Amino acid sequence: IAQSLALARTEADRAELVGLIREELDRLNRMITDISNASRLDAELARQETEPVDLRGVLARIVGVFSDLRSEQGLRVVLDVPEVPLLSDAFVVRGHEDRLGQVVNNLVDNACSFSRPGDVVTVRLRALGTEVEFTVEDQGPGIPGDKLEKVFERFYSDRPLTDQTKGRNSGLGLSITRNIVKAHGGRIWAENIAAEDALADRADAKPYGARFLVRLPALRAADPASRRA
Repeated sequence: IAQSLALARTEADRAELVGLIREELDRLNRMITDISNASRLDAELARQETEPVDLRGVLARIVGVFSDLRSEQGLRVVLDVPEVPLLSDAFVVRGHEDRLGQVVNNLVDNACSFSRPGDVVTVRLRALGTEVEFTVEDQGPGIPGDKLEKVFERFYSDRPLTDQTKGRNSGLGLSITRNIVKAHGGRIWAENIAAEDALADRADAKPYGARFLVRLPALRAADPASRRA
């Protein structure tokens, strides 16, 4: 660091270099934090008691936060949930509410990072018999076909040039997300949105976008006695 600063010829160069060094230190600090959190994840999930979690509330809360935060950037974050009776257990799963919230937060944040002003990030929820599924869709460039599984590997990161968080990601977010989903007996995968879907959803008919899908065991399927009257 000292040698690099010595090569800076002007105060502006030094200020820029110091800023870059601080960003790199921040990134390393986040990586260390994420690695520490990932190493504790399995133990925490095994130790904590599970409880019924209504995914409607989890999704609504997080989408509301992102909708407020990202509106200044020209992004819309919307929630699509079917109409069901208020006390219905159609979207209830058994698990850890905070960790499931972390899954939603990671996926929405990831989708926003690949979006441009004017884009829409859509979070959808539906009941599929013995499972509850939620998806997070963006209108970004999509994922290369050979990277659909690789994106879940530890330390993998391929950020777009337009991403303001480029260089500040640990590459652990999606890996941690997958571990949490698996610990809840669920599954997660990524796919590209088909051209015909994009044509239906976008005024400019741009056939781009990625979709992350999460399916979790429904509480009522796993434990019929737990159904609410």
